[in-house]
Amino acid sequence: MSGPTRSGGEGDSPELRERFRKGPDSYLVKRRPMDHPMICPVAEQDPDIRVGVMGEPERSDPEFGMKVTEECVEALAALIRKMETASEEGK
Repeated sequence: MSGPTRSGGEGDSPELRERFRKGPDSYLVKRRPMDHPMICPVAEQDPDIRVGVMGEPERSDPEFGMKVTEECVEALAALIRKMETASEEGK
């Protein structure tokens, strides 16, 4: 694909804005490494589109980001502990 190379913002071409309106995930290219019903498609970024920061970065908040990070770390650590215990118990 030639032409649009951004993520659908105000400075983008009408063609690209329309593409993202019709399919917000259209920056993805899906392919199957092998043609088999048991193989799931792999989703990769379309090399002709550079997707940058999405959302509203001006509304970002470092404290909220730290809170989300800490919650994720705690949840993942708990999951890892549970997995380690389950493997020891033969579950």
